[in-house]
Amino acid sequence: MLGWVGFKDSFSVFIDDKSVAGAEVYVAIYEVDLNVLINDLILTFENPKGVIISVPRKLPIIKRDQYRLELLFRHLIYNAIKFNDKETGGFVEIRCSEQDEFWQFIIKDNGKGIEEQYFDKIFIAFQKLENDYKSTGIGLSIVKKIIETYEGEIWLESLPNVETIFYFKIKKQTWNNQI
Repeated sequence: MLGWVGFKDSFSVFIDDKSVAGAEVYVAIYEVDLNVLINDLILTFENPKGVIISVPRKLPIIKRDQYRLELLFRHLIYNAIKFNDKETGGFVEIRCSEQDEFWQFIIKDNGKGIEEQYFDKIFIAFQKLENDYKSTGIGLSIVKKIIETYEGEIWLESLPNVETIFYFKIKKQTWNNQI
C-alpha cells in the first residue's frame, strides 16, 4: 500500500509499506537536503588530524529514506577520514552531478588509497584490508546494499598513497516510483 500521510516538520512524507516475512515495514520517504545531512554528519566525526571536508557546490534535495542516506554518507566519509594517512593537508571532497535518471556522487580523498586487487573485496561484509580491531569490515557492504536498493551502482578509482575516488549513482525518485 502506498499513500500520503501528510506533512511532518515541513517535510513532505510518503509511506511505502512492504511485507517482510509476514511483518509490515514502513519506510518514510522525505525530501532530504543533502547539504544539511552532510553538515550534521560532519559534526559527529572524530577528526584528530583535522582532515578538511569540502563540498564545493550545493548538493541536491532528494526524495529518499533519510536514515539510509545517513548510513551511506556516514560510512563513506568516515572511512575517508579514518584511512587518511596525511599528518597535515588531508582532505575529503564531496560532489554531485545531475544526470537524466540518476544523481551521481563523488567522494574523493587524498588518503592512503586502495590497491586495485582489493576493489571488489572492500564491498564484501566482514572483509578488511587492515587488522584494525575498531573496524568491523561491514561499512562498505552496507553502502553498496543501500545504493543497489536505490537502483544505483558504486565503483572506485584509487592510486595508492595518492587518492581514492568513490563514484556512486542513485536513481532519481518521484513520489510515484518509491523504493
